[in-house]
Amino acid sequence: MNIVNISGFLGSVCSAIALMPQIYKVYKLKSAEALSFLMLFNYLLSSICWMIYGISIYSNFIIFSNIISFLCIVTLIIQKKHYED
Repeated sequence: MNIVNISGFLGSVCSAIALMPQIYKVYKLKSAEALSFLMLFNYLLSSICWMIYGISIYSNFIIFSNIISFLCIVTLIIQKKHYED
């Protein structure tokens, strides 16, 4: 594995796990009041665009990390809707 692949792998892992602490915090506090729907929508749109780009250039690193990010964002959106009620 060369330095480019290693950096791509590390970037993918960091991107994939970036929102997991937020998911845990929202779950523990039972509140997502501080989360903005605009921010979540922006992350969701960004993740979708990156997935399309990753698919178009056949980059497993980009595809994998953005599938995980997409699932995390959807989880946060569900949590926000659930705890708002």
